[in-house]
Amino acid sequence: CLKTHPSFRIPVIETTNVTYHGRSVVGVTRQTTEPHVAFGHVELICNIWFTLEIIIRFIFCPSKWGFLKSPLNNIDLVATLSFYADAIFIRLLEDAPKDVVEFLSMIRIFRLFKLTQHHRGLQILIHTFRASAKELILLVFFLILGIVIFAALVYYAEKMEVNPDNQFQSIPLGLWWAICTMTTVGYGDMTPHTSFGRLVGSLCAVMGVLTIALPVPVIHLQTLLCS
Repeated sequence: CLKTHPSFRIPVIETTNVTYHGRSVVGVTRQTTEPHVAFGHVELICNIWFTLEIIIRFIFCPSKWGFLKSPLNNIDLVATLSFYADAIFIRLLEDAPKDVVEFLSMIRIFRLFKLTQHHRGLQILIHTFRASAKELILLVFFLILGIVIFAALVYYAEKMEVNPDNQFQSIPLGLWWAICTMTTVGYGDMTPHTSFGRLVGSLCAVMGVLTIALPVPVIHLQTLLCS
């Protein structure tokens, strides 16, 4: 969204009156930014168009219940309602946190899923995920299992030797490292420094590659069948 770019945002300073030695002084509580007013006008015009489109499609659709059950129609409806919810919050609640309201506007990004109606490749991809649901659930299960196991292993491995630079102060911190390592992302913000810790890290990376690679043939087969 362009409205999140610093060049298209306006600085906003939130102030409050503070009494200091009997004098009222204006103090700055927080300095933030908000989108340019032009984006609000563009969003208003677009959402009026989307609202009319939804109403017309609902009136002329042969099955009203089928319209309401469609995931894409629900996404469109929720995205449109989020705009009006933002407008109500801003108008009625002057002290409403603008960052939270602006975050809720990100729901409208889900309208991109409507592209699946017009792209054959995206439709095949969705059917493939549906057909491979069991394999994907199994993949997630083994990933979670491996993440928990290796987070615990690296935590205790780093404590087995003298290590003043130990970054694994708890198992929950190790979970972040295990996720990055098993998925081969490797941010490098947390690294083991002991011999046992590096051994655990090596095993974690290898097991991550094997775990992710196992369902690939099944998903590829389902892609061929769906196409």
